[in-house]
Amino acid sequence: MIHVVDNEEYDLCPSCGGMWLDRDEFQRATRESDVYQKVGEENTKNVYIQGPIKDPGGYIPCVRCGELMNRKNFSRISGVVIDECSSHGVWLDAGEIEKIRLFIADGGLEKAQDREIEKTKTELRELATRVEQTAFTHKL
Repeated sequence: MIHVVDNEEYDLCPSCGGMWLDRDEFQRATRESDVYQKVGEENTKNVYIQGPIKDPGGYIPCVRCGELMNRKNFSRISGVVIDECSSHGVWLDAGEIEKIRLFIADGGLEKAQDREIEKTKTELRELATRVEQTAFTHKL
């Protein structure tokens, strides 16, 4: 079944409400500028609330190639576990696109980037310490 949202066609499963998005469709659906614009237009008071990550169950096959897809937490901290085929696209369970868009609108991507920056800084400090220790050992 095809569903049209904002001139984009998405493949929807009529029985479970899940949605298949090709890579480019997923990129457009989660583009920050579009998400912020839509939230501004809707003028909603919705706030993203991260719930516990549910047990995702079994892996599912890609609708294009049939290979089992990888499960990943969108943006590593959103709590929305998506199924992704590295070659073809993303399967979202019912309601997940809305959760992702709220996560983005509430600054979730910036929080994820800040977390990655802090992680990188910590790794660099640890590396610098090891380099200093190695240099000191060589001097001895």
